[in-house]
Amino acid sequence: LDALNVDDAWAVWEHTPIVQIWVAVVDTGLDVHHNDLQGSFHEDYSVDIINNNTKLISSSTPYVSSHGTKVAGVISAQTNNSKGIASVCGNDEVRDYVKVMALKVFENNETTTIENTIKAIYYAIENSF
Repeated sequence: LDALNVDDAWAVWEHTPIVQIWVAVVDTGLDVHHNDLQGSFHEDYSVDIINNNTKLISSSTPYVSSHGTKVAGVISAQTNNSKGIASVCGNDEVRDYVKVMALKVFENNETTTIENTIKAIYYAIENSF
């Protein structure tokens, strides 16, 4: 984080009115039970595109890959909670600057299609504020 000058970015955020930014992560989904991501992703809008937009929180599709969790963590993990990593956005117990909309487009064998990727992009556009 030092190489990215994240401390300087966090200092700017601290003096900015609370505005929440959504980031669509089109990837493998995420581990909805990960400690560092609690409160950092939109449960209602994080879906499995492959399985008819079922919510990841209630999806019967088993969680297979950690790549989407890692990407979501870099973007929006809780910071300064003595768990896992600190995200580049500086989310903390008081302020959630960035929330992830996790969109699962990869099958369990780590492949996807252009069609699923396009569906995910349209889903993100249609469900963002």
